[in-house]
Amino acid sequence: MHRAGLELGVQMMTGLPGDTDDTALKTAGQLIALRPATVRIYPTVVLAGTELERQYRSGDYVPQTVKQAVDLCSRLAPLFTEAGVRIIRLGLHSSPEVKEKMVAGAFHDSFGELVYSRMLLRRVLAYPPGAYTVTVHPGTTLALWEIKNKIWMNWPQGSIKSGYKQIPPWRAK
Repeated sequence: MHRAGLELGVQMMTGLPGDTDDTALKTAGQLIALRPATVRIYPTVVLAGTELERQYRSGDYVPQTVKQAVDLCSRLAPLFTEAGVRIIRLGLHSSPEVKEKMVAGAFHDSFGELVYSRMLLRRVLAYPPGAYTVTVHPGTTLALWEIKNKIWMNWPQGSIKSGYKQIPPWRAK
């Protein structure tokens, strides 16, 4: 593909039957070795009328929760970006059809934002307790709330001073 001048894009599904976090990380490494230009990462969603729904209803398949999928994808995404692979989608595209047919699995309208929020949280928590200012784009309110709440839970009480003011979107620059 590369010699022919074509751009390779790959897709990865997490949480399929038999998949674990370790196998997903290994799969990511194998996909990165293909030197793709882009990647889409989708947690598995169980849709009505599929074999996966039958396995889910019989108890043979337990899908990832949104929390589990966010945690895993927040570890997968940096592997791709550090290898120069552009992430063009995190999570299944929200559509009325998906919402109507979804039976179980890790689906959230803002899945990508949740993943990037978790990645930012990991970076913030890597610092020792202290007084820090974290600046993010005004539109990333999920990131702000997760960071603020998790920092208070993970660092000793009083070891960090919290203070940000939300700028109304019409005043943000």
